Amino acid sequence: MEHELETFLAYMQETRKISENTRVSYKRDINKLLQFLAEKGIESLEDVTITHLESFVLYLEQEGFAAASVSRMIASLKAFFRYLAKNGLTGDYAEALKAPKVEKKKKEQLSADELFRLLDQPSKDTGKGIRDRAMMELLYATGIRVSDLIALQVSDLNLKLGCVTCRQQTISFGRETQMALARYLSAARHSFIKGMDSELLFLNCSGGTMSRQGFWKLMKGYAKAAGIQTDITTNMIRKT
Repeated sequence: MEHELETFLAYMQETRKISENTRVSYKRDINKLLQFLAEKGIESLEDVTITHLESFVLYLEQEGFAAASVSRMIASLKAFFRYLAKNGLTGDYAEALKAPKVEKKKKEQLSADELFRLLDQPSKDTGKGIRDRAMMELLYATGIRVSDLIALQVSDLNLKLGCVTCRQQTISFGRETQMALARYLSAARHSFIKGMDSELLFLNCSGGTMSRQGFWKLMKGYAKAAGIQTDITTNMIRKT
């Protein structure tokens, strides 16, 4: 089972281009399952059933793991078993797992693990994914409001100095954001302009202005894929 885990991690790094932090998180979560299965006398993933996975989730809850942690582990298991099923190694049993309900309480910020998972969700091979990653990186790095983010113009950005002008203020950002923006400008923005003349930095798929609702719909989709149960807000990202 360790061999399947290592091939899965290699696949995620080579194909999905996940970060080292996400790789470590996947390995930690799935190793916990493998240890649980070993204690039950299961030595092959071919023998794993949905009942085993449901028993594992119940074990986590009984051990006192927070609902958010259980949800994150379930997201890891779904990715792992999706890979196994795609390669004919076992059934995609994890898709039937249900994430536990999280208490409706205000959360001030994301954990480092949640943040890395969130930023890793957009595809690195599509124009939309490259754009979304650049927007998320800039939002996280500067803490500006979404309404300001979608209204930025290309002239507001200074990649060489690593800063953006917003509401007559100059805000600096780091190397990761700089690289994400550079890749968007060189490899993706032209696919959204569609031959039109636009000064907007970020555009929607029709070449127009992205709405706040449209951006948050994207964010919520990525948060769900990352196993984050909390409703993400601008203020939460700013505090993170």
